[in-house]
This record gives sequence, C-alpha cells and structure tokens, in this order.
Amino acid sequence: LHLAFPMARGGGTTGGVVFEYDGDTEHPDGQVTVRRPGDDPDLPRTDAIVATNHYVSRDVPPTEGDSVVRAASLRAAIQAGPTVGLDQGRSMLAAVQNGYGYTTAHAILLDTANRQLELFVAPDASDGAPGSEPIVFDLDELFGGLP
Repeated sequence: LHLAFPMARGGGTTGGVVFEYDGDTEHPDGQVTVRRPGDDPDLPRTDAIVATNHYVSRDVPPTEGDSVVRAASLRAAIQAGPTVGLDQGRSMLAAVQNGYGYTTAHAILLDTANRQLELFVAPDASDGAPGSEPIVFDLDELFGGLP
C-alpha cells in the first residue's frame, strides 16, 4: 500500500511523503517505511519520490528484477531534467509500464502545483494504465477537512 500526501518541508519548500506498508514485522523500519524527498541515495533530488509496486523499496538490500529496473529508469529520467511536468511524468510511466505478458493496472501522478492527484487505471488487460484518461482528485476536496 502506497499513500502519498503533499506536505510543507523546512525552508518553505513543498514535497510529499509516501507511507509504504506491507505488514513485515521483521523489517528494520517495522511494518511501515516512510519515504521523503531526498531520502533515496539513488535519487538525491529533494522534490521527487519514486515508489514502486512489489515493495521493492522495503527490500533490504533491494532485490534484482523487473520492479528494480523500472524504479532505476524512473530515477534516471527524473535526475535528467530540472522539473517534471505532468505530460513528462505520464511519458515516464508509459516508458516503464510492465510488459512481460502483464499490464500495469494503475499509475499515479501527484501534481503538487495544482494540488491534484491523477489516477490512471488500465481499461483492460491489453492496455496499460498510463495510456488511459486519468481520474483527477482535488487534494483540497479530499483532505480539506483534516487538521
């Protein structure tokens, strides 16, 4: 389970946080690992977080395989430019979507500038999620009532 929320960071910058939960009581972080911009030694930028499926981030050390390769590809694409817009983010997700006889069922982009979360859901087993029209959630509407 990955949940992402925008949050204020020190010095007035805005970032996000991802809570990665898998129930593994033996993990050094306990059952939940908190991911923040700048925490990933392979992604030194402080304005982005890469979280993949299959709990690849909670593997200590990370295992080899499809999810690790896709995460590394996303990190490299993010590092290559000064900013990542929504169109570029969607292109990045499309570039790393799962092939191998499977379909990427869903993908998420968090637009902190507009305070929106875009959820892409695969329309069927032959088309990956990044090619679908997003369901857009307004973060202020979703979480405006929280203290």
